[in-house]
Amino acid sequence: MISENHLKFCYGCGVCSISCPRHCISMRLSTEGFYIPCVNAVECVQCGLCDAVCPMANRPAVVTKAPDFSKMVGAWSCDENVRRRSSSGGVVWEIAKALSEKGYELCGVRYNPSAIRAEHFIAATLDQFLPSVGSKYIQSYTADAFSRFERGRKYFVVGTPCQIYALRNWIKRFRREDDFILMDFWCHGVPSGHLWRSFLHRCIRNAGGGVRLTDVRATWRDKKRFGWSQSWCLTVIAKGKKIYESSVKEGCRFFRFFLSYTMQNKVCYSCPFNGYTSGADLRCGDFWGERYRGNLDGVSKLVFLTRRGQSVYQGLSHTCHFEEFSAEEMNPMQARIPRARGIFIWLLKLENGFVWACRWQWMLGCLSRIKQFAKRGLA
Repeated sequence: MISENHLKFCYGCGVCSISCPRHCISMRLSTEGFYIPCVNAVECVQCGLCDAVCPMANRPAVVTKAPDFSKMVGAWSCDENVRRRSSSGGVVWEIAKALSEKGYELCGVRYNPSAIRAEHFIAATLDQFLPSVGSKYIQSYTADAFSRFERGRKYFVVGTPCQIYALRNWIKRFRREDDFILMDFWCHGVPSGHLWRSFLHRCIRNAGGGVRLTDVRATWRDKKRFGWSQSWCLTVIAKGKKIYESSVKEGCRFFRFFLSYTMQNKVCYSCPFNGYTSGADLRCGDFWGERYRGNLDGVSKLVFLTRRGQSVYQGLSHTCHFEEFSAEEMNPMQARIPRARGIFIWLLKLENGFVWACRWQWMLGCLSRIKQFAKRGLA
């Protein structure tokens, strides 16, 4: 059975639930708004499979150097339509296309309005994979999709580093290495689900009501307005009508919370999956930094971490443009847990909680500026 300590610092990857032979583990939202396993102790037979795949129980050593054979490239799709609709360079779509032609089914993340959540899903064709295009900056629910992996079929799976590391443990445990190609990405951490729901409630109130949470659809990135470097643009649509649109450049409150690491899962602040620590075959993300500053179309950063990942790279020469880069351009990120995190999450659970959280953030910002002025005065 999963230990209390592992539950306290759970990533919410959901792989323990698909490992259980008794099907006695389900995933639910914690009081802080993150997915955690719920174990039926009566049905549990103490087989230990859940702990065997858990990324917290098998926390990896931090890897600071890439494997000698790995390759690091900046990349983008040669198809301008693919590049334009993607969050960065459109390379994940091109990889999915190449693997789909080789018989792989595709597992990515879509937003499900009826469940008010992001969730993994399995697509048998490239057209069915279309809802995965574009980043979703909320935690994804994995259990339903991961439980549908069948023997004798091949899968390309994209997920957060903790989800993919746990899935790698599961693959090894059940000897299915040849069935999977795994991709993760540079991750900012996942914010509390309370942030997303509270934000949507605020959007609906501002729109005058008459809309339910299950009517809402959203996109988190849009290059059309300000180009790739300023593409953090959140658009919320309900019943065919746009009820919210704002960007980081325009002060979008949701992104302000997300990018300030205010309400991430506790384990995200000590995430070991930084740099080259990964269970994936390849890792992707936006190629931020000086090299492509001013680029409007989008560039992906790709690191091929295994020989299986290298084989994927070799199959993309006709569909993607590549430029190699050095390890010095990796730009790993790691945030520290903010002191006010618990207060923010508590505020979000109140009626009109998003407004209270915004006011609290404003007040903390004022206090921070006052302290800075005071230090300058004393100096």
